[in-house]
Amino acid sequence: SLPRHGHLRRVQQFIGASALGAVAGGLIGAVGAVQLTPDRIYMHQLQLLSCGSWLGALTVFPLAYAWASPLRRIYQTLKLESPVELLLLAMLTLATTFWVFITPPGEAVSILQMPVILAAVLAGAAFRLPPRWSILLAAAAVLVAAGITAHGDGPYTNGDPFLRLLQLQTFLAALMLLTTLLGTAIADLRIALRQLGESEERYRNFVENSTEAVW
Repeated sequence: SLPRHGHLRRVQQFIGASALGAVAGGLIGAVGAVQLTPDRIYMHQLQLLSCGSWLGALTVFPLAYAWASPLRRIYQTLKLESPVELLLLAMLTLATTFWVFITPPGEAVSILQMPVILAAVLAGAAFRLPPRWSILLAAAAVLVAAGITAHGDGPYTNGDPFLRLLQLQTFLAALMLLTTLLGTAIADLRIALRQLGESEERYRNFVENSTEAVW
């Protein structure tokens, strides 16, 4: 069987804990927000603050965790194999982000102008790149998308301010979740396969060099 690793579980635990922390902070922060903002609906402020805090945590922690992890120095399979591929995927990610988020609401004429295409690009990056690089691309896409939206462009700029902001936060959080979980799961699988191969090689060498019969 494949060796088990706890990296994905630790990431999942963080995601759950950060979600609970974001809600707890939102419960308190929304009390003050309804007094200071034009939108005095408590549930609106609770959702916005909770989702915004969670998005911030999902953007910062996985990136720091992936870059601080010593695994890439231990396992050759987690090292960047092709800087050229990284550059191409970075260019594709940024180009897709700009392409999607400069399209005015309701004016997309192709699936290539829909936000889901950005998720597909980042999923591809998670398969092709080590986690630290795919998560970095996702964080860059989140920052670019948020910046463009803040200037009044993109698919989340029309309609009720509460709904469009909540939809933007939810979509960007989903991008970070997808890339982090997928990249971590693939990294765990690569490590497990590498260790399994090394274990089989050691056993084969033992059998070949053994002077006694092995049944």
